[in-house]
Amino acid sequence: MLKLYKLSALLLLTIISSSVVTPLNAAKSPINQTQKHQIRSNYLALSVFQRIVKLFRRKKPPKGGRGSICLIAPQRLDDPVSKVQGTEEIWSLNPLFLWNLKSGEVKKIELFEKGSNEVFWSKEIPAGETSLIYDGEPLKPGKSYEWRIIANAPFPMKSISAEFKVMQYQKRLPITIRLALLENHLNKQGANAEKIALEKASYFAQKELWSDFVGEIYKVKNPSIELQRKKQQLQSPEFCNWH
Repeated sequence: MLKLYKLSALLLLTIISSSVVTPLNAAKSPINQTQKHQIRSNYLALSVFQRIVKLFRRKKPPKGGRGSICLIAPQRLDDPVSKVQGTEEIWSLNPLFLWNLKSGEVKKIELFEKGSNEVFWSKEIPAGETSLIYDGEPLKPGKSYEWRIIANAPFPMKSISAEFKVMQYQKRLPITIRLALLENHLNKQGANAEKIALEKASYFAQKELWSDFVGEIYKVKNPSIELQRKKQQLQSPEFCNWH
């Protein structure tokens, strides 16, 4: 299925690129070749952080974990008004996991399919790290997963697991194509890694794919001071409801 998916994505991308003179003009958020647009997109991505902080603080399960362990993304988002329990849907097959720890030291992260107690991927966490990109076999579209953190906080303990779901193949495909076109266009413009990440993050925000938004931002190496400041908001004690 994965090989078929890659082949289909490549074929559609080729067709779109060769048959449409300005393919991005038909997208929901057209891409202009002006510096003004890049500045606006960068501002959009950075301004979305406050919305995400409020969203996660309001809709996440209590504390996102247990005790001093705070799981941030990806995780289930619950509606506090209707009391409906939702499932966080993500696009990425290699998501970024983000957490914080009030005290102690994180030792390991574990990932397993929803409903199973068998861990199929785990990773030792370097001292001081609060995020990690999944580097196992690509996750499967349509599947639901759970992850947790094992830490000495200060005594050995496991966090409550956080749930998320990878979106179905049919839903992922147009997003994959859109992102490929977007990145290709920006590369031709000579955009740097942070600008490309902010453009892609803005697109994820429009789709309300909050964990993918966060993942794109955290993948930026050597981020600007402003981007570093925004990232710190997501891992603040206020967000994790620590008192």
